[in-house]
Amino acid sequence: MPRSGKPRYEAFVGQAMLCVHLDGIAMNIAFDGVGAFWRLIRHFIG
Repeated sequence: MPRSGKPRYEAFVGQAMLCVHLDGIAMNIAFDGVGAFWRLIRHFIG
């Protein structure tokens, strides 16, 4: 039983790590976009 359960567990962990990694990349891109947008607004406001 553990023999068949372990690979599935490792695959689940790997998938979760990948999702967290991709979420981190998306968050970085979003923050960069917000930062650029904010600089643009500040540039036009004053």
